[in-house]
Amino acid sequence: MRSVGAALVKLIATATSGLVSFTTNVIRPVKVTCEFSPFQEGSGDPSPDNVRPISGWSECGVFQAQKNLFNKNAQPYRTGCYINEHAYVGGNLTSFITNNANYNIYALPVKPGQNYVFGIIYASQPHMVAIDHNQKILGSYGRDGKSYRNCLVPDSAEYLLFSVAIGGSFKNIDDFQVELGSDHSTYEAYHGAEIPITFTDPSTGDPLTVYGGTVTLNEDGSADLVKEFAKWVEDGSRQPSIVPWGTFQNVTWVLFGPLPAALSQKGSSAQYISNNRKFININKRQDELNCFACYSASNFSFAYSVPNTVTNKEEAAAYFQENPTEIVYPLATPQTYHFDNIGQLKTFLGTNNIWHNMNGDITVEYWNKQ
Repeated sequence: MRSVGAALVKLIATATSGLVSFTTNVIRPVKVTCEFSPFQEGSGDPSPDNVRPISGWSECGVFQAQKNLFNKNAQPYRTGCYINEHAYVGGNLTSFITNNANYNIYALPVKPGQNYVFGIIYASQPHMVAIDHNQKILGSYGRDGKSYRNCLVPDSAEYLLFSVAIGGSFKNIDDFQVELGSDHSTYEAYHGAEIPITFTDPSTGDPLTVYGGTVTLNEDGSADLVKEFAKWVEDGSRQPSIVPWGTFQNVTWVLFGPLPAALSQKGSSAQYISNNRKFININKRQDELNCFACYSASNFSFAYSVPNTVTNKEEAAAYFQENPTEIVYPLATPQTYHFDNIGQLKTFLGTNNIWHNMNGDITVEYWNKQ
């Protein structure tokens, strides 16, 4: 029977990473906003001896599923291999992968602190692991002989990786199930959708690499990309100078800039990252090597500390040719790109799980009758 006087209201579900889950009693398009930030490999303070490459994003995948989160037709994380049983917390994933044509490894973006249930896990099924974006293992889930397994995701984990048998006597790809929660339930086939959003400049068609911002899939099937960060590279090709306060006991400070006005930064409190040096306040620790700072908020110049053997602009240019420095920094005015005809994502009746494959928060605006 149709309810009388039911109001259609918009609700909001959000998560700091991984996926959002909700239930609804109507089928309507949703609005999904995905936040993302740059990748930086490795750990510790970046320096010329500890280069930590910085990567951006060229696309976003928005995914939707009902109870079963496993799509057997999805692109595997790795093919023809599995995670072996010796994987341990603190190890690196690549050390624990064994080649075997009867298995593929799949990856699922997850919510830290939440439990996931993997069904149809045979006693001989290889390990599952939770990893961060550096492939460091934060959780390892061994064989327990049960027909299912609970995996509690630790903080800082971004993905659960699991092996699925695609052949041999333990083939189970056709009835494999992953659920959010702690209760194992009867198998249901995957029912979901995927919408890819490729980052291109609408005016030129050129691909875009974006280091931080948001991408929003709108209810009308369009999408908006907001670019909040940019990357600057010092490779010795520009004209450097020695800053007015010159050389300290341990370092020389080199100045590049000003940068183009369109790339001006938000202010001295904004966050910056570099591949081979750390950010410091310009007024402090001026004799520390392998640092960088915003020299001027008015013309947005970068200053870099280099060895005190560098004493002139020619030597400074040569130094940066040998030690290219990348800086990712926030834009004063974010740039927006609009994409038409990406595709609508509509709710299922009942359970909905929606996630993206980047590394930030996700917010879903959806409708429900109350």
